[in-house]
Amino acid sequence: MTHPPQDDAAIHTQLIQANRQHLAGQIAQAEALYNEILNRAPDHAVALKLAGTAALQLGKLEQAVQLLQRGIAVAPDDPELYANLGLVYDRLGDIDQAMAQQRHALALQGDYPEALSNLGSALLKKGLFHEAEAALQRALQQRADFPEAHLNLGQVLAKLGQFEQAIAHYRQALTSQPQNSALLTHLGLALAAKGDAQEAVNCYQKALSIQPNHLKTWVSLGNLLLEHGVLHQAIHCYEQALGVDNSYPEIHSNLGKSYAKLSRHAEAERCYRHAVELAPQRMDLWSNLLLSLHYNPSNSAAQIQTEFTRWAAGPMAEITPATLLPREDLEQGPLHVGLLSSHFKRHPTLWLSLPAWERLNPQQVRLTIYHNGQQQDPFTERLRAVAAQWREIHALPDAQVIRQIREDKLDLFMDLSGHSQGRLSIAAHRVAPVQVKWVGGLFNTTGLATMDWLLADGLQIRPQDEPWYVERIHRMPHGYVVYEAPTYAPAVNPLPALESGHITFGCFNNPKKLNPTILTVWAQILRSLPHSRLLLKGDAYRSEESRKGILQQLMQAGVNQEQIIFAPRSPHAELLATYQQVDIALDPWPYSGGLTTCEALWMGVPVITLPGPTFAGRHSASHLHHVGLGGWIVESQQAYIAQARHWAQNLAALAQLRQGLRAQVARSPLCDADQFAQDLTHALRHMAMHPK
Repeated sequence: MTHPPQDDAAIHTQLIQANRQHLAGQIAQAEALYNEILNRAPDHAVALKLAGTAALQLGKLEQAVQLLQRGIAVAPDDPELYANLGLVYDRLGDIDQAMAQQRHALALQGDYPEALSNLGSALLKKGLFHEAEAALQRALQQRADFPEAHLNLGQVLAKLGQFEQAIAHYRQALTSQPQNSALLTHLGLALAAKGDAQEAVNCYQKALSIQPNHLKTWVSLGNLLLEHGVLHQAIHCYEQALGVDNSYPEIHSNLGKSYAKLSRHAEAERCYRHAVELAPQRMDLWSNLLLSLHYNPSNSAAQIQTEFTRWAAGPMAEITPATLLPREDLEQGPLHVGLLSSHFKRHPTLWLSLPAWERLNPQQVRLTIYHNGQQQDPFTERLRAVAAQWREIHALPDAQVIRQIREDKLDLFMDLSGHSQGRLSIAAHRVAPVQVKWVGGLFNTTGLATMDWLLADGLQIRPQDEPWYVERIHRMPHGYVVYEAPTYAPAVNPLPALESGHITFGCFNNPKKLNPTILTVWAQILRSLPHSRLLLKGDAYRSEESRKGILQQLMQAGVNQEQIIFAPRSPHAELLATYQQVDIALDPWPYSGGLTTCEALWMGVPVITLPGPTFAGRHSASHLHHVGLGGWIVESQQAYIAQARHWAQNLAALAQLRQGLRAQVARSPLCDADQFAQDLTHALRHMAMHPK
């Protein structure tokens, strides 16, 4: 459509006025003028481009798409239209279209650093880090003083673990944009990853002084404080973030983690529930909630089971599992078993299973490992040495992993992560004729109808407990795990109380397992033995807030401050050596020790345990029974107190027990890896031949 010259002149004047307002930040006013122009000249390419840009800036994304597509129809050779349309698709979450539009722009104009930077940003979101790096390097070759490209490249390099280079690009961008709070936040993230925590905090605080409501900065600062145990300040940061926008489930979840580290379990549960309500399909959020329930002494087994049922009826109910039949010649040849975990490293998962995997006869059991973690260590290599196949899956989507496992034609699939950084959705789709849950995030039923079996023993799951499980229970005859002590474990020393003149109790369990109920029991023990000590060791005790919270509860219950000793986390050999200061270990409740109990026993320290209502609370009972210390398993809080007092007043007997305990443990089923491997082989064959 053509217009009289006077109309063209008027449109030109109006376009200049609109553009001035646009550049001045008066975007809504500019948009109104662009629309007036388009009412008179619907095919005006410049007005369409600028109106589309204004709509993008105002968040009117669908309108922006329509305007820019109209502009492309009129001016198909204008690269800026494609670049701007790519930005809109990026905001809409259609990253493939975003990349396609930026590439179209670059096909029209190769020397276009803005399009290269936009393309790099989109490639970053797709996880194509090396391609993103190449695009952004090209952008900076064309325009070295381009802060957005420096920001994007910094993010890519951070993803690649190249934090020094990322920091350099962030600092370069800040020379031209020193008040850019997003840049300061990303710089803080890179500094934190590099280990410069205080510099990271300084960056976050500067960003917040510029933009007090910057959501990502509050969250990033909260995450750093949570990592370093500055828990009350972390809680403050997450609450500030939720005041800006309470729609992000991750913020609620991290707030829950902060409360959990302070043993404020009811508040932690409330936060995890908020997260699940916001994103009911997120497996990781459900897993956080389900795990947290086991730390709270107020929750019964029935209440916890109700939440597993809710989870199964929610995201899991939408999955239609495959029907996979066992092979007809199952009794012939080796059984093909697949193991999946995020914890194939120095972790309780392998501490309590690796000796068995290493002793399996490969002519009877053939292992394929699906490694969902990123860290590797000597434990990883030991497992790799006995695997027939090893597959790295942590970067692969569920659909690809499911397809691969099915193609591997397993006889039995075993999950060794559960609700602890696991991928239970894979088992929910069914990838083998028989699926089994064993160690690794094993604290209760999985709740999955497609999990056919759960490997346990008679102490972990009694007959009366079975109604709480969706799985069939296979009870191992000599305990449900096997323990191999490290070669660097120090020798067992004489009973410390004989030299110190007082009994020292200890608990080296995760401090999250402590709560007012068990602390009250411990306080009664300490009050009745006023010269006794309680040594608490764990990562959280580097935080003054954590120490203060525990100490306050114990002192309110009548314990003297000098009776409590805190020790932070230390290297494993040093942790084991610390048991040389402990006479008796006190097990938490309702979530008991597992590997921690095994280590205490190996170091000659017996453990008093009161079994809890779920699998999570019965680990210590199983270990004590199988090393011949069933008498240290009590049935009530009063019996717990009486047991502690009895042994504290019988030091000669306690010293004798300590002297022979390591040899007793070494001879026990807990450390008999050959017997356990035989039991496991039988169990695997039995479960494979008996689908649910």
